[in-house]
Amino acid sequence: MQQKFVVTIPMYVYNTENNLYDHPTRLTSFPQDETCSRLLTSLLRHKPEDSNLDIILLYGRTDEDIENQQIDRLFIEHFQKTMPAKDGVTLSLLGADFITQLESLAKAGFLEIEISNKRYGNIRNLQLLIQSILRTPYQINLDDDEIVIDSQFFSVAKELEDFLATHNEIGGVGGLYVDAKGSPNIVSISQNVSKEKNFFKQKEQLMQKLIDLFKQQTLTSVAPTVFGGLTMTTKRIAEQVCYDSYIPRGEDIDYLINAQFKQLSFAMRNDWNILHKPPGKSLGSSHIPTKEKQIRDVQRFLYEKAKINKLMEVTAIKPEDVYRLLQPYPGPYLEAPFDKLIADGSIYVAESELHAFLDKEVAQHLQTFMKMLNSWSQFSKRISNEKKLRESLMRIV
Repeated sequence: MQQKFVVTIPMYVYNTENNLYDHPTRLTSFPQDETCSRLLTSLLRHKPEDSNLDIILLYGRTDEDIENQQIDRLFIEHFQKTMPAKDGVTLSLLGADFITQLESLAKAGFLEIEISNKRYGNIRNLQLLIQSILRTPYQINLDDDEIVIDSQFFSVAKELEDFLATHNEIGGVGGLYVDAKGSPNIVSISQNVSKEKNFFKQKEQLMQKLIDLFKQQTLTSVAPTVFGGLTMTTKRIAEQVCYDSYIPRGEDIDYLINAQFKQLSFAMRNDWNILHKPPGKSLGSSHIPTKEKQIRDVQRFLYEKAKINKLMEVTAIKPEDVYRLLQPYPGPYLEAPFDKLIADGSIYVAESELHAFLDKEVAQHLQTFMKMLNSWSQFSKRISNEKKLRESLMRIV
């Protein structure tokens, strides 16, 4: 049987304001500033001749005044013109009709499922739902600011499928971001970071330790971190574990914690890599101001620590076991006491605001997430039988 690869790619768009996504494309600058075309070109360049490649595009938006139908028209018109036809390759779009049908199915089943193409967690969930609907055993999930530069990209992907087929406790595999030279040293550390005593000033140093860990061994069987722009998910994790739409930042790492609720983990393969090249002058350039990202870091670690405590209530897993799995990053932040996180985080946001966030928003959001997690498997199985959903994926090429 001919090898078939399924790849999902979200794009992020905005009109007037953006406070959700790091590297969105402004609709008034589309298609000049979109980055997905270069990724598509690289996928076609490296696709093995004896394989089929199904690519599904989807999109995240920010503004309420942007209609999904408007984006559908723009994307279809653009990619029909620019995407070359190639044997064994299809390009489809998850558009407005698809999202509307998903919303109706969730409401009809009285399930606590949020269907939306706003916020990172919801976009990732749409990627997972594609896998359930297409009944794909293994799915490659990329971001639109990546470029395939390794000629062995799909060969390694095939090896990962074989690996996952024999390791039921592992729900997916992540790959590494590299620079143009193929080096994973993509963390820039300031000279004074080693002297910093504040927890949140040490993040870059901890991330470099993480990269060093991944460089030491080809396969890390239980990875403490994954990079959302390059993952392979199994059908079993797609059907059992959802992303958390309330996580303010780092939804990819948070997904590893969510997987623990179902006793699943991710592996990391260091020779499966992709060029991470976001638009802008530098690797770390972003539409979101640095201070806002720092505030979201403090909030997400408070939220995740509370989530891990919740994990202890509903499973036999102890928090310290999760902290150990998530070393060297983000584990140190999650095992720190709440008071330590709030005190050190006060350099970015007032302690009173962080206490209010922990006491009110965290509890409320966590309750909503747990309801969605408990409904996810039922919803995934239900939509896998919906032929109309599969047919509503709009074929572009």
